Amino acid sequence: MATENRALAQAIAEAREFEPERYPGGLMMAFFRLMDVPQDEAPELWAELRRALRENPHLRDPDVRAFLEHRELAERGYWWFDPDRW
Repeated sequence: MATENRALAQAIAEAREFEPERYPGGLMMAFFRLMDVPQDEAPELWAELRRALRENPHLRDPDVRAFLEHRELAERGYWWFDPDRW
């Protein structure tokens, strides 16, 4: 559980702190680490991740969204790879 919480906390921090001059690779790596975290555990952290992704105005940039989007992974249940589902 601690490792999963760390992965979620890292993804939340990346989503909150992302700014235009940063390369979105750190957030993408956090997204990939989340694939190993059970989505039925720590619901408050998953909700916080969704909120952080939705509320950071810099993540609305079309180029950033295109970089982070992987529809095939989103279709497999990893919703964070689909910016429309944030």
